[in-house]
Amino acid sequence: EKMKPASCFAFVLGAVLLTQGSGQQKPASEALGNATQAGQDASGQFQKSLDLYLASPFSIAYDMKSQSISKAAYVSSNVTIHVNATFYSKDPDAYRIDLALSKNMEIRMYLLNGTGYSCTKVTDWSCQQYGDSASLGVSLPGQSIKADLAQHPEIKSLAPRTIAGVAASCHSLEIPGTVSSEYCFASDGALLYAHRFSSIGGNMTNLTMEALSAPAPAT
Repeated sequence: EKMKPASCFAFVLGAVLLTQGSGQQKPASEALGNATQAGQDASGQFQKSLDLYLASPFSIAYDMKSQSISKAAYVSSNVTIHVNATFYSKDPDAYRIDLALSKNMEIRMYLLNGTGYSCTKVTDWSCQQYGDSASLGVSLPGQSIKADLAQHPEIKSLAPRTIAGVAASCHSLEIPGTVSSEYCFASDGALLYAHRFSSIGGNMTNLTMEALSAPAPAT
């Protein structure tokens, strides 16, 4: 039986009570309006970064940590994987992902013209063909983000960061009770940092990706 590669990806917007210079409180309706506007601004800024990311071909190497905890019947498993990952993408239907699990083991996953391929090297390379990206069992981070946005998460702007020497704007997303995530994008749309924690039906996944170097154009 073919083994599918593991598919890799909080905030509560509180009402802020603002005060005037005289020390008098502003009406609750005005405070709520300000908080709502801040949320809309954060959502718009995040969507702009995501649109740039989805439209920008890139090649970038990440340090990636993936942890999964599953509880089924009387079995509990806790698996942590720490790998270096490089993404090459021209569009959602044409990409390559390289995973270096150790000095002696590499995995490469491709999607070309709607067909998925997975190649593994221990001593020599061996490859398997899959029908599509779903059967390949992997997707680009942007596809996971789009799926989360469809659930109407709460979005908040975070303090900017410098990652791999590149300035990044950051946002948090939360779907209460299921998903908590954080993403940082460069001004050109390159994804420099991603952290996504999800807990659904007793199964928990925790994924962190951080760029090791500045992004380069995809070739």
